[in-house]
Amino acid sequence: MTWRTLSISLLKEEEKLSDVVEVVSSRLSKQVLDHYGDFVQGMNNITELTNNLEQSFVVVTNGRAVQVDPWLTPALPRLVSALEPDV
Repeated sequence: MTWRTLSISLLKEEEKLSDVVEVVSSRLSKQVLDHYGDFVQGMNNITELTNNLEQSFVVVTNGRAVQVDPWLTPALPRLVSALEPDV
């Protein structure tokens, strides 16, 4: 096999692979666009979860402060009842 024949063969193989890459890329783009709404919803869920965890951290931290502070301890039952939702 000569260098010229090898070069032509490599160019043909490169063209075939380029076509495959183009097909895969277009299918991937279509799938990403088709599922974009799911992605956005998932990101919103993560944001909401993060916010809930931050709020829980504040509540737990404040709860520890109430338990440690002897001045606030007598007021604890009133604080708890104030935080309970009305039924």
